[in-house]
Amino acid sequence: MIHPSSKRSERGVTLVEALMAIAILGIGLAFIVPSYVTQMTANSRSEDRSGAMAAAQQIIESRRIEDPSLMPSTGSSAPQLVSSGNQQYQVVTHYCTRSQYCNGTSRQLLIEVLQNGYRIYTAETVFTQLR
Repeated sequence: MIHPSSKRSERGVTLVEALMAIAILGIGLAFIVPSYVTQMTANSRSEDRSGAMAAAQQIIESRRIEDPSLMPSTGSSAPQLVSSGNQQYQVVTHYCTRSQYCNGTSRQLLIEVLQNGYRIYTAETVFTQLR
């Protein structure tokens, strides 16, 4: 004769099994979430840098049509607001920071791109008049 108390129900999961599954999921997430946050931060920085490069390129292209001999031989421009993508950047142009590249027909420009007061990109170029 089989006693009803000796029959074991095989339906569902026990509390211990459920807690073990939750613990394993938690451990897995503990490794995945920091990696995800790091990747999102790196992606955001890369997007900011790409926008800053585009902003610097806009300034360089706008200066290309000017005669280099008419550009300042010292000092810096006032900050210019440049939009690139969905971001705003402040761009400052510094003239002749390396005097060996500046003479009567050429000017060295250092383009500094800032966002929220932090420099995130610089570009340097020399403009010269072709003969």
